[in-house]
Amino acid sequence: MQNLSKLSKTFLYLTVASFSIFIGSYIVKLAMMNQLFEPENLLLKNKFSGTDLNVTFEIMIPVFSITNFSFLLLTISYIVFLATSKTNLKKHGWLFIITIILFITAVFEWILIIKFDIKILTELMNNEIEQSTLVESFKKE
Repeated sequence: MQNLSKLSKTFLYLTVASFSIFIGSYIVKLAMMNQLFEPENLLLKNKFSGTDLNVTFEIMIPVFSITNFSFLLLTISYIVFLATSKTNLKKHGWLFIITIILFITAVFEWILIIKFDIKILTELMNNEIEQSTLVESFKKE
């Protein structure tokens, strides 16, 4: 893989950068949702039970947006990198394994993004925040 063109190096850089941003924002998203609930029974923590959660939900909008956008950029830039680099996956077995892992997990991640994240983002962006249904959506996710 020493003879990569500048275009394929650019898409490789975009792939690595978007993967780093995706992992970081995904961890932040999970940590934020984890802080809302008790670990044993998935009820809201006492500090959130009597308060208005609209501000908390509005803080989650950038986290969900960055996670979804970075995963979209990751999948597109990786596919374009594979197309422009013209590497032989038989020679580079580690790249083949990474490709298989990425495409298998990408299918499930896209299902989660379409089923949960976009629904939650549209509710948050349209100010249709009904706290009970949103909390139930977070419990499902």
